Amino acid sequence: MKTLAVLLEENKSLLTLLPNNRVLCGVTGHEMPPRADVVNEYLNSKKLKKQLEWYAYDYSSYAPYIVEDAKNNKQLYCKVTQTFVNKIPDVVRKHVEGHRYQRLKKEYDEKAAKKKEKVDEGTEGIWVPDEAIANDNDVEGDDAVDEDISSESSVDSDVPSDDEFIITDKKKRRLQYSKGVLITNVEKKHKKRAIKETTDKNNEKKKKPRNT
Repeated sequence: MKTLAVLLEENKSLLTLLPNNRVLCGVTGHEMPPRADVVNEYLNSKKLKKQLEWYAYDYSSYAPYIVEDAKNNKQLYCKVTQTFVNKIPDVVRKHVEGHRYQRLKKEYDEKAAKKKEKVDEGTEGIWVPDEAIANDNDVEGDDAVDEDISSESSVDSDVPSDDEFIITDKKKRRLQYSKGVLITNVEKKHKKRAIKETTDKNNEKKKKPRNT
């Protein structure tokens, strides 16, 4: 029979010698005395072999509805029912075949589809000006924005070219999502400039002398 030291070395991924001089199985949490015969009997037990099969089972086929629990490696988390499921193949199979899971899964898929449609509707057909994807270092204050606005005002039509309708991944990253409306950085600056111009006009009217 193998010694305790050899058993611990060969099964170091499963067994740990605790400070209280007891042997702990990391898979099942079972503790046992530090005796070679006891540890060897436990390693050959049907219970341990069965549980090792459970934890080695590939549960990825149930994703994205059922995923690994980040805090407990003995459990899975079901996003559909928002409950925890033990890592036992038969238990997981019965869980997904249950009426409650099937009913909530339809609702889960419907919500996910509606959410995706809203995102697609928000990005499709949006004109993103080239200024929106420019690096912040390339723009020096409001003067650069003012030049872009003056150049745009000289064009007879405000309709952008066909090339500007194409939304690249880089352009999408420059968009900000706020309350279901996509707003570009340039649109914010244009709005800010319009408010400033309105304020300046009002101030000029106040400064004009009244006719007596």
